Amino acid sequence: MKLKQNTVLQIEEQKFVKMRCAVYDCNTNNRPKNNFKFFGFPKDEKLKAKCRHLCKREGTFNVNNARICSNHFVDEDYERNLRHQLLGYQPKRFRSLKKEAVPSNNLPNREKKSEQV
Repeated sequence: MKLKQNTVLQIEEQKFVKMRCAVYDCNTNNRPKNNFKFFGFPKDEKLKAKCRHLCKREGTFNVNNARICSNHFVDEDYERNLRHQLLGYQPKRFRSLKKEAVPSNNLPNREKKSEQV
């Protein structure tokens, strides 16, 4: 009976893992116990290319579907909400990014493999 309950819990947990962070070696996902927000890549092609480079992932990935978690952004990357500021309320989960924001926090130090001759 205990084995069956564990299996049901694992299946329930897997239902939520539909989104993972695009940054190399970041294990953040959208499970309910994680308190991270996920952001899409910028619309601007230059910023999109810069974000893609900062992710340090090998191979190709679809930046239209990929997401970057809030763990890779600093407070200055978020838009200022005057209403929240006046009320002394600082929501961590529902802040929106500035249009020019790129990930700058907790990025991998991975060097791209150079081809050997």
